[in-house]
Amino acid sequence: MKVLIYEPGTDGHRPVYLRYIDEALREAGAETILVTDVCSPWALSVRASRAGAQWIFVCTLDGLFGWLSVLGLCCRPRGIRVAGIYYLFNNLYEGWKAYLWCLLLKSRTIHAIFVPDFMRNQNVRGYLRERIIQIPDPWDSRVLRPLPRQLGLQACGIRDSASCVFLVLGAISLRKGIAQLLWCAENWDYEKRPKFRLLIAGKVEPAVSSRLSDFACANPQCAKSITVIDHWLSDEEICQCYAAASYLCALYPKSFKVSISTVLRAFAVGRPVIAGDHGMIGKLVQDTRAGYTCDTASGDSLHAAFEAAYDAYVHSPADYHTMSRAGAAVAAKSELTHFKDTLALWVKSRGSI
Repeated sequence: MKVLIYEPGTDGHRPVYLRYIDEALREAGAETILVTDVCSPWALSVRASRAGAQWIFVCTLDGLFGWLSVLGLCCRPRGIRVAGIYYLFNNLYEGWKAYLWCLLLKSRTIHAIFVPDFMRNQNVRGYLRERIIQIPDPWDSRVLRPLPRQLGLQACGIRDSASCVFLVLGAISLRKGIAQLLWCAENWDYEKRPKFRLLIAGKVEPAVSSRLSDFACANPQCAKSITVIDHWLSDEEICQCYAAASYLCALYPKSFKVSISTVLRAFAVGRPVIAGDHGMIGKLVQDTRAGYTCDTASGDSLHAAFEAAYDAYVHSPADYHTMSRAGAAVAAKSELTHFKDTLALWVKSRGSI
């Protein structure tokens, strides 16, 4: 089996997932060809045909519906099949886009879509079960590893080792819940709960930088509780940030329903999560009791969740460690080996897909 793997993206998780997919397919016995430059559907189908590939695997299907439709049509007369991973997979289940995706799958324009959806068995019915395949959202235990907390705090410039640190990690956009976090910092009772710290780590978008600057000017005392690391993080720096953190914050808006990669990584190193009470992340945190959820549109709900999280970390270490263990047990099922196992089964069954 020869597979052309296509991933032109160079930011965020994309290069990492490309490495995971290539490694998994090669270990399963497939021969792989990597294409990382931007291609039109026609050009990509020609490259796959000339290379003798039987499959094109698109690493990230998000936002590519039209492009993917054309790719499938270009590949059909060449006998090449198309598969890929869809991270924002709620479009497969809801609204008019779900109908269009169904048409692509039933017509075999697209042959297989992998989704990191732990609720896939509830969300997918009938014929589509053969085409929509659950796959873990992977993390690599060779790279992501727990570090001593003091090492993480020092690396992040936080001096007080007793701090309760709330971490926001990744590409720092407004959808990360920055407005809610700043509101929480502004209204926090620092006399009653003095160990509060907010750590914002990752490449910060200009709109967030502006919001943070305005906040610091208006609330200079509160701003002292906020640490910002503004650049793309290395693997080692990500480990350091998780080590420094007490909790990961995942306060996405209600429109953001899926994608749990950062949450699973936090769970993997024993960090509970504070999340909105909606979508896939909210359900995961609620079901596992590995953190706290809140209504991100309610100041009272937000404040109550953060206060409960703070009190558990500072005053009830047994409760905190129970949450840590619960999250770690969930994350273990998504370690990279399980991701590879799923793709290996796909390689073995390629003739029936």
